[in-house]
Amino acid sequence: MAHYEKHGRVQAFPKAVRDMQIANAWVDDFVLAVGRLISTNAPTPEQLMAAIDDLLGWVPQPGKPYGYATNYAAKAQTHLRDLRRDVPKAIARLQDLASRLEVSESAQDAAPEAKCQ
Repeated sequence: MAHYEKHGRVQAFPKAVRDMQIANAWVDDFVLAVGRLISTNAPTPEQLMAAIDDLLGWVPQPGKPYGYATNYAAKAQTHLRDLRRDVPKAIARLQDLASRLEVSESAQDAAPEAKCQ
């Protein structure tokens, strides 16, 4: 009732619940991204670079239908720039996570009663 008296409305979600929803969304998104990266449907680095090379070689054909006018080469250049900038950051973040997971696993091994049920 304190929330209602202070703000004049009922709180939709208590802060603790909202914090858990946000944390859950972060973890879900990260796990999904890692899963996509290692999926058997994901292109290998060789396939990805070959696709980028194909895009870089595209010459737009204005006036033709069905996407011929699309400047795929410019998009590929943007993707390359973004990948060069972001892949090292992603690798560093994943390495940091791997280290933290090892520490977490060691701590859980030391205290087996703390494991999730």
